[in-house]
Amino acid sequence: MNGVTIGQAAAFVGVTVKTVRHYHKLGLVKEPERDSSGYRRYGSAELPRLVQARTPATAGVPLAEIGPMLDADPALIAHHGEEQGSAAAQGVTLVETKLRAAGIHIPRPDTH
Repeated sequence: MNGVTIGQAAAFVGVTVKTVRHYHKLGLVKEPERDSSGYRRYGSAELPRLVQARTPATAGVPLAEIGPMLDADPALIAHHGEEQGSAAAQGVTLVETKLRAAGIHIPRPDTH
């Protein structure tokens, strides 16, 4: 199974493991399946979602409002907040860069 551990994911995204677990509890990020050794493995679906949850939280958006924002129509979000969308994209790029620098390759999901 590919991916990074919860500790690695938290470090790459810039939050604590406790924060990642809290995001799971609130439903902001789905908890990934565990590998054969019992570790959660975060991949290309979970890491960008962690960045997307962290970005508005860092800007002071209450966590209760982040879930609906993340699940909203992307066109609506783009219309109402291009700056936030840009910040999230920059966050995803930063995480991908850190992963590559650490020698970790996580393939992107096929969106077509």
